[in-house]
Amino acid sequence: MKRTISLALAAGLLLAAAVGSAGCDSKYAYTECTSPLQYEAEYEGYFFRPTSHVYRFDRLAVEGGISFYYESDMSGGKVDDGIGKVLRLSELFAIEKPVYLSEEAMTHANETEFWVDPGDSAELIGGTYLAECAGERLPFGVYAGACAVLLGGASGGRDPSKRSDGCTELEYPLFTEDGADKKTRKAAWELAAAVAGDFLDGRSLEELLASGVSDWEEIFARRGVTVPAYRFRVGDTAFPVKIETADLRLYFSRDFRDRCYFEEFSYDYPVLTAFAGEGEAYLRETAELFGYGGFPEPVNVFFGNKFLPITSSGVTYPERNLIACNSVGAFAHEVTHMVTHYARGAGGYPLEEAIAQYFSFRSAHAPWTRLSLYWAYEGRTVRDLLYEEAGIVTEDGGERVRAAADVYDRRFGRATEEDFSALGFLLCCAGLFAGDDATPSIPSPYHPLRVSFVHYLMSVYGMEGLLEVNRNYGTAKIGETDFEGIVAGWREWLRENYT
Repeated sequence: MKRTISLALAAGLLLAAAVGSAGCDSKYAYTECTSPLQYEAEYEGYFFRPTSHVYRFDRLAVEGGISFYYESDMSGGKVDDGIGKVLRLSELFAIEKPVYLSEEAMTHANETEFWVDPGDSAELIGGTYLAECAGERLPFGVYAGACAVLLGGASGGRDPSKRSDGCTELEYPLFTEDGADKKTRKAAWELAAAVAGDFLDGRSLEELLASGVSDWEEIFARRGVTVPAYRFRVGDTAFPVKIETADLRLYFSRDFRDRCYFEEFSYDYPVLTAFAGEGEAYLRETAELFGYGGFPEPVNVFFGNKFLPITSSGVTYPERNLIACNSVGAFAHEVTHMVTHYARGAGGYPLEEAIAQYFSFRSAHAPWTRLSLYWAYEGRTVRDLLYEEAGIVTEDGGERVRAAADVYDRRFGRATEEDFSALGFLLCCAGLFAGDDATPSIPSPYHPLRVSFVHYLMSVYGMEGLLEVNRNYGTAKIGETDFEGIVAGWREWLRENYT
């Protein structure tokens, strides 16, 4: 996704005369910007601005042919540190973009700018720049390792057969303080320097930047490097975590605090990699179930707290190839919407929400979706308003939830979090409403009765039957059974199995 930058300049940007070295500030001469550069991140084609921070770059230093912008409240030591690291790197390779120094921003580069946190190491700063120049064709560690070797800070590496730290990947988070602990980072840097050193032994940096994964197969195999199915792109200030799989691009915003699962979800590397793998598997499974051949390009999924109102945990915009979520728990539901939008008669019909709910609960690759229902089952507070609206949690002092839990225990046995069936519990909740007047036409699109109706149709009539009823809701006929007969059969099935 191309990133568009808004640099709002006051009319007629003026620069004051140079004020010299200003020993109390920075050792580098700078000019004061009488009309400072105002910066706010904006992502082209999308409806939100993920960061509210506005940078006011009111100083400019030019050193080594590179323009350095920074804010006057940054300490002289930080300014000197940032400029010094970039100048050191410029002796190794050309830096042809203006540099924006900020402790509030993550080090990242794009087509027109280079943002630098002075607190980052020269190796990380340089690796970030090289990764952007190369189009991130390789894992980040290759570029960071090349900088480590060229700066003279590392080379070689331990024999991979003697490694005990389990660090075999070279993905971006493993090199950052937020993404990995000290031991893991040390192992990642050692491995990165080793593989980069092997490549640069007899070859140039230009050849490294032009190379692809196939050029590294022998080195990776010898050094014990694994190339996973996912790829972490270099994060930026708005989206520090970016993960790309074959069919998904996952973006986690800087301010993201999961609306429902903030006590459970974390940015630990194993959690993120598991989530990416499970998400990719779920998307492919669901597309296959609905007979959809796949998406022309990866689906963009944004996680953040400023995208949606508090009453919504997710929304899908198929025409924009975009999903926005306030909670990871909404992910599978919204991905199902994306699939059914393109699949055979599954989207835009009365059972659309229930179909998305049903398929998200039945998947083994959507574990976060199960947590709210498990919390309800074991008597904890359910924070997800979706289930309150669905009638699972009501103002009856929890009696309905306890009754559903009793039915679940008789039907399936007492569950732990590991073996809990979210769909099974939802069906037990539906059984509480299974009177002679039970109807799948209940107003709430997420109500357990509707979800149980989808489950019944899939179990008895299969996908073709489900799509037929969805397309012709109220008038559908399957074989000799009309719609009224289908509903009557569903009521009887629900009473027999879930009351």
